[in-house]
Amino acid sequence: MPTMVLFLRDGVVWFVAVFVFSTAQVLIVQKADRVIANVLTVPSIATYCIAASRVMLNIKRVVYTIHVDDEDADLSNYSVTEFRARTAAGSLDI
Repeated sequence: MPTMVLFLRDGVVWFVAVFVFSTAQVLIVQKADRVIANVLTVPSIATYCIAASRVMLNIKRVVYTIHVDDEDADLSNYSVTEFRARTAAGSLDI
């Protein structure tokens, strides 16, 4: 799938999802009792997190697919995600 089609598809789908949750949350806060005003807070945050995760995973897949097609590419950078801890001085511990 071309990169722009992927971004357009995901952008539209997640925009609609976030828009629906945000609109519903605003309407509930404006019209409902204070007791249930925050009922959609957790689902809204979950929708934002899922949308961001899917976008990042799709970007990673596009980059990986581009490099897999190149026979001379070094794929060792894409196989494992590394997390580095910061030392007390703030520099990366290598």
